[in-house]
Amino acid sequence: MHPSHTLESKGDSKSRVLYVVSDWLEFIGYWKKNPEEVATPQKKRKLKPIPRVSVEAIDDFDRGVIRRAIYGMYDRNEHVTLDTLLDVLRANPEPGTASIFEGGRTTLYKLLHEIGFSWQKTSGRRVLMEDVNVAAKRIAFLREYRKLAAENNNFVEKLPTKSWRKEEYAAWLTKHNIKFDPSAMKMELMSKALAHKPEKRFKIDEMVRECGHQVLRLPPYHCQYNPIELVWANCKGYYKKHTGRNNKFDDAAVRALWQEALARVTPESWSKNVDHTEKIINDDWAREMKMDASETQPFIIQLDNNESDSDDEEEEEEVLAIPLLSD
Repeated sequence: MHPSHTLESKGDSKSRVLYVVSDWLEFIGYWKKNPEEVATPQKKRKLKPIPRVSVEAIDDFDRGVIRRAIYGMYDRNEHVTLDTLLDVLRANPEPGTASIFEGGRTTLYKLLHEIGFSWQKTSGRRVLMEDVNVAAKRIAFLREYRKLAAENNNFVEKLPTKSWRKEEYAAWLTKHNIKFDPSAMKMELMSKALAHKPEKRFKIDEMVRECGHQVLRLPPYHCQYNPIELVWANCKGYYKKHTGRNNKFDDAAVRALWQEALARVTPESWSKNVDHTEKIINDDWAREMKMDASETQPFIIQLDNNESDSDDEEEEEEVLAIPLLSD
């Protein structure tokens, strides 16, 4: 297109165009002489944040904290999505304290699957649900714990063995209301007693029972029911906070720091951790009772049915959980 046609189409006069061109040429000349004073604006690029932790880097204690955070949101009748859960986990309870979780949405999504949670569609909504086996084992543990606490576990019965005498077999069968022929031989009584013997226990269980105690095995993903996890978490937290103190990273400094962290564990602090663990157990039992009284329990399912499970966490922007209880 000819320049005159351009002027006509734009409706500008020649003098106006010449003024703009001369002004631009003047700027170009000044820029060549003073390039440092005329900086070219740089485009600001928004970088996608990279999660600072991986799923493998999250220990059992922190996983238990995340699980309790989910339960807490249900107790408060809050909707659970990846974003709302991230907000809760990243919140600092006190100034200067570290957040519970510093990873991203993808890391959290994978972690929830590892600790027994899954996204499932229910009535057109995606809901966060828990493996029924995990929930059942937790309830069984809580029930047995409360039972032992009430009974104080003063006496544990011995189980029948092949070394028992005939009278011992008869007494054991009678005590357990197991019918037998009074004229039966020892081998017959032994066979009947062993057939009704409880399931096999580990040797450590037998040793503990002989001392008048009973072993309770924690349900999967519930290390918070063991107070030593709190003790260990406090030690690791102290070590992590002071790692590299005075820029020392040699073996001697590491050992000294660990000894310092372990020395902070006192009978008083251990007792407080035990009290805190018992509170968690009692609170969880109260929550299970509350859930059992509710007609809807939307977050307990079997995980072996993956028909409605999706690996794309980006699709879960809608509500992922509904309150356990209505007001």
